[in-house]
Amino acid sequence: CLRRLLPHDVTVPTGFETAGTIVHLNLRDEHEPWKKVIASVLLDKLPQIETVVNKTGETGGPYRTFAMEVLAGAGGDGPLETTVSENGSVYTMDFRGMYWNSRLGTERKRLVDSFRADDVVLDLCCGVGPIALPASKKCTAVYANDLNPDSARYLRHNAAANGVAERVRISELDARYFVRTLLGPGTGGAAA
Repeated sequence: CLRRLLPHDVTVPTGFETAGTIVHLNLRDEHEPWKKVIASVLLDKLPQIETVVNKTGETGGPYRTFAMEVLAGAGGDGPLETTVSENGSVYTMDFRGMYWNSRLGTERKRLVDSFRADDVVLDLCCGVGPIALPASKKCTAVYANDLNPDSARYLRHNAAANGVAERVRISELDARYFVRTLLGPGTGGAAA
């Protein structure tokens, strides 16, 4: 469809990420005049999608977020709340206000699958919980931390929604301070 709508010298974008009802694009400069057309086609052809966004800045800052523009659908400048199912858990999040990468789902599953029942897991930058929550279903203890207060708020919601609220200890600290707090002074960085 895009091949028919875009000029022959414009590359048809072939890759995008989905997070629940949101499509996330990383369009090139050549797409600028056509970005609304591209977004409209995606919105039309993908029935589960309600919003199409385009990344307009680098990922960074203390919360690892990036500037984005809404090209089609709901959103405006406010929160872009969506729900994602991954590896047996459900996560509600504000896609604009926190870091999420759906392509890491396989790696997160591989990591959680490597945990043993007697493990204690420290998830230093846990986001909305895609490692911490599944780990809490199989490990002795899970300590989940994220500096972003919005991520921590959604993590609390997600822990309750997934029935593991009592199994996850949640903090909103700088990761270095979080580790020092858990391990205590004079431990040399190793758990006793």
